[in-house]
Amino acid sequence: MKPSSARGPTPDQIVKWFDPEGFTCKTHDIDIGAGGIWRFEMLASDGNSYGDGMELVRIDAPELIEAVHGGDEEDDPNRFRMLVTFYEQSNGKTWVTLRQMHPTPENRKFAIGFGAVELGTQTLSKLAEHVRVG
Repeated sequence: MKPSSARGPTPDQIVKWFDPEGFTCKTHDIDIGAGGIWRFEMLASDGNSYGDGMELVRIDAPELIEAVHGGDEEDDPNRFRMLVTFYEQSNGKTWVTLRQMHPTPENRKFAIGFGAVELGTQTLSKLAEHVRVG
C-alpha cells in the first residue's frame, strides 16, 4: 500500500491492518506524520494486552516509512528501528519490505525467538488484503 499522502497512512486506515492474526489494535493516541507518536495496545485473542508505542521518524511518501517501535513507556530498552519500503514494479504491483533493526544482538535474537518474523509477515499479509479489498 502506498501511503495516502506525504504525511503517510491515515489513522483510520493503519489500525485496520497493523496487527498480526489473533490481535486487534486499540489506539490511545495517534498522529500519523513525521515526528508523530502512535500509542496503542495489541489485544490478543486470549485476553492479554500489550502496550506499544511508535514514533514516526520519517515518511517519504510513497517510498518509505521509518519508525522507532517498542513498549508504551519512555526509554524502553527494547525499542527498535523499523523501516517499511514500498517499491512500485513495472507490472503496477508494489513490493513491500519490512526491516527491524534492534539495538543489540540479544534483542534481535529474543524478537526472532518470540516470532517477530512470522508476526511481521502476518501484518504485511493483512496490509495486502486491506489494499486488495480497500
